Amino acid sequence: MPFEIQADAQTIRTIFTGKVTETEIDDLAREIARIEGEYKIGPDRLVDFSAIEKSEVTSASIEQRAKAGRERVYPNKFRSAIVAQRLVDYGCARMYQTYNDNPQIEIRVFKTRAEAEAWLAGGAQKNFNHG
Repeated sequence: MPFEIQADAQTIRTIFTGKVTETEIDDLAREIARIEGEYKIGPDRLVDFSAIEKSEVTSASIEQRAKAGRERVYPNKFRSAIVAQRLVDYGCARMYQTYNDNPQIEIRVFKTRAEAEAWLAGGAQKNFNHG
């Protein structure tokens, strides 16, 4: 699989590598939903696209997935940090951010993982998660 998931009570981290297809995005969505069910309070998210070499995910698919996320009701508010270094991945991440305007999710797109981790670790995180 072109992704690795690391999860704890604070953050679900997904790191992509190589080539990413629609099927793998579907597999990831199912796995994240399973992991979310393990926690009473949903963790923040970090998705790192830095090591992607090729993506076969279409803009129509991004829009469809974002709209599904927008309509979903979560047990709490959370933050979602997306790391995208390549211009095409950054554009896709911003498109996802624009389409997914769920008031329970605060999404930001970053160029580096360090910036994303710092934002997630910021002092406002606990207030956002429990507010």
